[in-house]
Amino acid sequence: METKNCSSPECLSPTKPISEFHRNRSKVGGLQSQCKVCVRKWLSSDVGKNYHREYFRVWDVENWHARLFHSCTKRNKHRPESWLKNQKVTITKEWILEQYVRQAKKCYHTGVIMIPSEDPRNPFQPSLERLDNDVTYTPENTVLASWAANAARGSSSVEVFREWLKAVRSSTE
Repeated sequence: METKNCSSPECLSPTKPISEFHRNRSKVGGLQSQCKVCVRKWLSSDVGKNYHREYFRVWDVENWHARLFHSCTKRNKHRPESWLKNQKVTITKEWILEQYVRQAKKCYHTGVIMIPSEDPRNPFQPSLERLDNDVTYTPENTVLASWAANAARGSSSVEVFREWLKAVRSSTE
């Protein structure tokens, strides 16, 4: 039976069978340096929880476009599996970033600067907006809108939403 030493100083029995270590292709030997028990202890500690929370907060901000792409290609309660089979999503993560630059980081509807955030419900968070809700996410049918504008538009047409925006602007002047 092959064994390996756990690198954690708190490990109660540092020499363990290799089955007690997670696989990790990037490490020499293809295994994590800490055993599964020590990794579990660390992840449940306050330090481990905060590390993961911070890691994913930073990831969400830096990879907001990947989150948007994933959201338009997965099945959810609003899009049954049959919708995905009949509708081919043709935008890519790269297209989302390019569109963000093409729109000068501004919301398609309001012209407000969109700011990627770790909070997916931040009003300034970029979101994918389909101009025609009956057609899938294609470059011709998709723009970036702030989360607030996208949520406010809902399923109404672009024309009706623009009229509503004009009414809001004139009532606040």
